[in-house]
Amino acid sequence: MTRSVAAVLSIVAVAAGFFFAGDLVDSACSASELRACRGDGNRFALITWLRAAVGVPIVAYWWRPRFPGVVPLRSTAAWSPAIVVFWTAAAFASYWIGDEAFVQAVVGSSQPWLLLSATVIAAPMFEEIVFRGWMFDALRAKSVAAAVVLSSLAWVLVHGQYGAATAALLFAMGGALAAMRWLSGSIWVPIVMHGGWNAWVLFAAGVRL
Repeated sequence: MTRSVAAVLSIVAVAAGFFFAGDLVDSACSASELRACRGDGNRFALITWLRAAVGVPIVAYWWRPRFPGVVPLRSTAAWSPAIVVFWTAAAFASYWIGDEAFVQAVVGSSQPWLLLSATVIAAPMFEEIVFRGWMFDALRAKSVAAAVVLSSLAWVLVHGQYGAATAALLFAMGGALAAMRWLSGSIWVPIVMHGGWNAWVLFAAGVRL
């Protein structure tokens, strides 16, 4: 399988996984309850963990020919200054995202620890391994710039719950995560960056443990 084909399949698999996980949990809600279900924070956390539990092993399996070459977790410490700079920028951006109606609905209807674990651990692991891992590696053989742009665009497309302004912000932040993936050679750097950013968003939205 060529890297380009793998990239296309990854987009299809991720999109299908997002919709399937949502539909699976939606099946427990009646038609009259569906809108409320989709804004329920515990439901959102459950879907996030479900996607990670199913998606990470599948993607890691397809990515395994290159997985051993990924820089180990301990090397991430060398990139701490860059991570701190990213988190600082994310702290300001988080107040923008934290005001989104979807985020407010989720935060206001969830168990804080469940939501925190899903958004700071499960979501970054799954999304970074897919978009800045498997997809990025598949695309950068042709062009690093294309890999940065296309992986960021695909990442934005699966976050359709946000408005246009937030989508533009996500695209820019996705580009930064992809650039750090390329510069560091490690998938752990964007995972740590992403996890910290999500924590800031929850804090900005009013989550308190």
